[in-house]
Amino acid sequence: MSYIRRILGVNNEAHKKRHPDYKYEVENSLKIAYLYAKKEVVVKDNTNVFVDVKAVRIHKNNLVIMCPYLRHKLGGVVGVGEDIFLPITSERAIEKVLFCVASDGVIKKDDLLGAVLFIPVNEA
Repeated sequence: MSYIRRILGVNNEAHKKRHPDYKYEVENSLKIAYLYAKKEVVVKDNTNVFVDVKAVRIHKNNLVIMCPYLRHKLGGVVGVGEDIFLPITSERAIEKVLFCVASDGVIKKDDLLGAVLFIPVNEA
C-alpha cells in the first residue's frame, strides 16, 4: 500500500501544497472487484466497444483503479463507467466498461473481463 501512496503522492506535504483542495488521505486497505459480461457481444479486432457488465457497487469515498494484469483472451478493459457520473462522496456503480479488442471473437455472458481495485480514502 505504501507504493500506491507514493505513486498517488497523497500523504506528503509537497502534494498538499501543490493541491490545496485535496481533502483525502488513503487508508491501509484495498479491495478487488471482478467485472463480468452481462450479455454476449461479438467483437472485431482492433476496435473499442462498450460492454455492459454486472453492476459492481462502489462505496462512497473509494478511488477506483484498473487492474492491469487481469485480461480477457480477446482483449482488455481500459475504462469503467456508469450511466450518471457521481462524485467520490456518493455511492456509485460500474455498469459498463470500455473494452479494447485484440482479436475477433465473441465475449460470452458471464465471461470475466477484468478487475478493478478499490482504495478507501478518508476526508482530511
